[in-house]
Amino acid sequence: MIMSSLRKILDILNHHERRHFYVLITQSFLMALIDVTSVVSILPFLAVVSNPEIISENFYLNSLYNMLHFESTQNFLVLLGSCVFFLLLSRLHFGPIISTRLLDFQS
Repeated sequence: MIMSSLRKILDILNHHERRHFYVLITQSFLMALIDVTSVVSILPFLAVVSNPEIISENFYLNSLYNMLHFESTQNFLVLLGSCVFFLLLSRLHFGPIISTRLLDFQS
């Protein structure tokens, strides 16, 4: 059902529009991935901020902490907070761009 609908849509589009369609699908998928990652990253960050001992207890956080040679948990928390902030900003930056492209494609 879905594949036949997709085939009908692709048959209507010319070569240029089809290429644009594939780019938009890829960008939409990446935007969804950024959305999920940014939302999911907030709670673990808050857990680490409320209990910094998690850094030494969690294998992945401890490995990252040691690999980057941090000497202070405060500095490591700043790095984690910066990463979460960057994810949220990228979501806010790319969201309107992709939405505009989708609207342009529709018209």
